[in-house]
Amino acid sequence: MTLSEFLRKIIEQHGPIPSVRVSSAQAKGRAKQYSYWGAVRYEIRINRRGNVSNCPLERATSDRRSQRLARDDALRIADDESRIFCSCLGELSRMDQARVLDALSRERGYPAAGAINEYLAPFRSAGKDWIAKMLAQNSEPSKTGKPTHE
Repeated sequence: MTLSEFLRKIIEQHGPIPSVRVSSAQAKGRAKQYSYWGAVRYEIRINRRGNVSNCPLERATSDRRSQRLARDDALRIADDESRIFCSCLGELSRMDQARVLDALSRERGYPAAGAINEYLAPFRSAGKDWIAKMLAQNSEPSKTGKPTHE
């Protein structure tokens, strides 16, 4: 079973995965000259094309002028609400999918954590570069026929 198939199966069985990321906020007037950032709640779900995607549940608020402070807010939300931090927007790359599975395997109380740990165990035994080795062994053909790049 490929990485994408496994993650889709987890989502189908247990529902969308709560996530959080830092997004730039839309500013008005003179504030448009500066970047504003906010921690935004997302969920990882299967989109209409059948791919795993990180979708927003709310708009970014202009809480912070610093991306670092917004990231701190996002990490705090992740801890408080049992969400995983996922920095990508839209469809997840295979690398992002591997990171999501890794984060879920460590999430206390996640119903599929045992199954995820079983799936990842052979790859984790390869050492610290286990995600790269997993992606190399677990390659999937491109839907467009072109080589995929992570």
